[in-house]
Amino acid sequence: MASDGLNWLKVGLARDNCAPESHEKLGIDIVRSNTQNILWDIGAYHGMYALRVAKDGKTVYAFEPNPDAYKILNQNLKLNRLAAHTMNMAISSFEGTMKLTGTGPFGTANYYSFAERSFKAPCQSIDNLIMKEKMPPPDFIKIDVEQHEVEVLKGAVFTLINHAPRLLVECHRIQYTVRSHPGETRNIRLNQYLVEELLNRLGYVNQFVGEKIYATPSAVRSYGTSRPD
Repeated sequence: MASDGLNWLKVGLARDNCAPESHEKLGIDIVRSNTQNILWDIGAYHGMYALRVAKDGKTVYAFEPNPDAYKILNQNLKLNRLAAHTMNMAISSFEGTMKLTGTGPFGTANYYSFAERSFKAPCQSIDNLIMKEKMPPPDFIKIDVEQHEVEVLKGAVFTLINHAPRLLVECHRIQYTVRSHPGETRNIRLNQYLVEELLNRLGYVNQFVGEKIYATPSAVRSYGTSRPD
């Protein structure tokens, strides 16, 4: 299957690879048009974003903790003779190991859901990778981590303050039961509010576009109020 001049393994759903949905197309356009040199793709999956940015000639660091999806990511890169720095690891607020769940190569890795299959993945924070491992800081970060967005950002505060990359953050819906109406369920983007609050305090301006938060550093950076004595 081909899309955007790229070839993709025939696995999973076309919308996850070669034929992205409208909100993903918008996200891809934002990332491609705003990545100047280096993209960090957090939750790269099969490479929907990574391959397209690599094709543009930009440097890509792609992080994917699901070992099956990670294998397909690398196969897609090889199929198109593209280069990217790929890492089979999770990104969070700490250094160590995370237990994740997944459903094979067609399912994403999830920290919060319960599934039949679970696996452990090495875990790092963005700040540790830059300060300790000396990886080059990104000018754009794309984050799609299945409700783990806040933890990823907590582990990137130093990077956001000192390097001010732009961000595209997917905020997934969480289903909950309405207490006043037993049996009725609704969806809420709880993490959207938490992500926006954190980024606002770090001097970012947020736009909600295509089911994602597009965050850009403000001209006058603000880091919240002083801690009282």
